[in-house]
Amino acid sequence: LKEHKNGLRRPIIHGLLRSGETMNIIAPPKTGKSWMVLNLAINASLGQPWLNFQCDQSRVLLIDNELHGETTASRLPEVCRALGVDPGELSDLDTLNLRGNLIDFNKIGPLLFDTIEKNKYGMVILDAFYRFICAGISENDNGAMANVYNMVDGWSQKLDCCFVLI
Repeated sequence: LKEHKNGLRRPIIHGLLRSGETMNIIAPPKTGKSWMVLNLAINASLGQPWLNFQCDQSRVLLIDNELHGETTASRLPEVCRALGVDPGELSDLDTLNLRGNLIDFNKIGPLLFDTIEKNKYGMVILDAFYRFICAGISENDNGAMANVYNMVDGWSQKLDCCFVLI
């Protein structure tokens, strides 16, 4: 993993998140998490502050398994307008919508994360976490969740990026 000048891992969101780390965004349903994450994805891809925390400019991969592609395509320009950003500036933001083609944590590694070259992305966002959980696993099973987070940690190390789980 790339180190920052102080010997720590390079910051992605200064004061919040470094390469090789995972951040969880947790809130009740229908409170605007997906909108918040679009804001994060845009700001991180442009190297702009998010919630008053400076983001290093990073290529971002947003994987959404709740929204249809056309919904994400409609929301992105809306958030850009609200931020005063030209959507044409988003060359470092990739989106992948999986609604209707769900891939769980056991499959997404071999199908996607094992095929992405190291350092391509600085941030990978998974929205929504619960839809990536394998059938039969409970979010309340500490052992099963530890295994999931170990997988995510492994991918973040392999790709030299951070993960944001919604």
